[in-house]
Amino acid sequence: LLVCLLALAGLIFSGSLLPRAESYGEEEVSYTNLLFQSSDTALQHPSRGQRQLSHVPDKRLLLPPYFTLIDLEAKSEDDFNCTVTNTAPSFPICVYPTQQDIYISAALLSSGVWEPYMTRVYQVALKKHPAAAVIDIGANVGYYSLMAGTMGHTVIAVEPSLENVKRLKRGAQLSGLVDKIVLLKNALAKTHRNLTLSVNSVNQGGIQVLEEGDCREGETTRTIVLNDLLHVLTADTAIVKIDIEGYECRGMETSLKFFRAIKVPYIFMEWQQMYKRRHKGAPCPASVMRRMTNFLTNLGYIAHEVWTSIQLNPHRSTTTWQIGDVYWRHRDQPLLTQPL
Repeated sequence: LLVCLLALAGLIFSGSLLPRAESYGEEEVSYTNLLFQSSDTALQHPSRGQRQLSHVPDKRLLLPPYFTLIDLEAKSEDDFNCTVTNTAPSFPICVYPTQQDIYISAALLSSGVWEPYMTRVYQVALKKHPAAAVIDIGANVGYYSLMAGTMGHTVIAVEPSLENVKRLKRGAQLSGLVDKIVLLKNALAKTHRNLTLSVNSVNQGGIQVLEEGDCREGETTRTIVLNDLLHVLTADTAIVKIDIEGYECRGMETSLKFFRAIKVPYIFMEWQQMYKRRHKGAPCPASVMRRMTNFLTNLGYIAHEVWTSIQLNPHRSTTTWQIGDVYWRHRDQPLLTQPL
């Protein structure tokens, strides 16, 4: 208790817990204008003109020090339980014993599919943009990353949990996708810092960022911001999937340069955990959720529930969006499925 109180006092005196100006919505932006400011955009895209990042270790020296790039070609010494998905196309994926992961691994071992409806809508988006890269934030054991790679897309997978990273790496090797996937062992946040992740003994997809003052033990990882992905992204178009257990609003917060440089037709986002944990002391309180919604709306995005494809009212994002997942489509993009 004394350690926690001392840590809390340090945060207060350092200003870390004091209110501060947020970056969301600091300027009204036009999606089309941002995309085609050619000279500025090229300067903001450090990897443009460099072909796919190699996993050879000395290439890591080109990245800022807060990146933790995983060498997918290095031999995996771990002995994992791996299965083949029941999807089209199918691919190998390495999972946990069912008792350690009662949702994702259990579903893949029993049926070969995770989130069937989300899978269907996600694949529709990928087929509409076959040349797009996929950015999978909160990649877990790699279901959506490996699916995208198997469908021919280059992938940037961001995952902070070491055990998940090990399984994703092995899945990429078994799938022959080491040249398709850039795997970063990082968390996504608003700023560069160290974060502590919770431990969940039965749900490896339920690992969350520990809130300030939470003294539980966990795994520490370095953070990156969404703008940082311009260092490793070589495509001009990217589809984004973000599922980081109630931390989505923070992960999207430092992203304006990213959206200026890259065309993003669709964003898939878990909503349920943010909505359930939108109290004042949470990482994504209602006020920050509204700022994120306004930010994306100003960029030209329209929100739809994944399950029904029904259009959602952005002014009610913190009051009536009692749903699992949202996909945001830019206004120049078609619906992925017809509304029910």
